[in-house]
Amino acid sequence: MAIAIPAKLPVPTLDAVLIQNAWTDRPHRHLRDG
Repeated sequence: MAIAIPAKLPVPTLDAVLIQNAWTDRPHRHLRDG
């Protein structure tokens, strides 16, 4: 897997970035759509 980043690293992973972007864009819809 090319995207094998340990969760221990303080660096935001791709998922974290996407989630943050979704939150800043539309927080409620992101959570409801799951």
